Amino acid sequence: MAAAAAGPGSFGGALAGPLGGALGVPGAKESRAFNCHVEYEKTNRARKHRPCLYDPSQVCFTEHTQSQAAWLCAKPFKVICIFVSFLSFDYKLVQKVCPDYNFQSEHPYFG
Repeated sequence: MAAAAAGPGSFGGALAGPLGGALGVPGAKESRAFNCHVEYEKTNRARKHRPCLYDPSQVCFTEHTQSQAAWLCAKPFKVICIFVSFLSFDYKLVQKVCPDYNFQSEHPYFG
C-alpha cells in the first residue's frame, strides 16, 4: 500500500491536492470563497491482483483508494454541511460532510 501526503494549502470553496476540486457547495458561484485552509491531506491506495471473472487465465486487479482531509475556516463561519465528490471514468461518489463542532473543544457544541 502506498501513501501520499500533501501539506497545508488554501482553497476558495474547493480543496486542492488529491481531492482536487472536490470540496465545495453545490450550486455555489465560483467567485464565492470561504476563508479556509487545508490542515491535513492523505491518500492511501491499494491494488490487489486476482484472476479475472470473465477469463480466469487472465490477471485483473481491483484498486481501493481512501482519502482523508481536515480543514480549518476562520470565524465567523456558519456552515451546516458540505458535499465531497469524487469522479472517475467508471465511478462516482458524492458524500455529505458535516463539521464536528465537538472536535478538540473545551466547550462542546450541542446545536
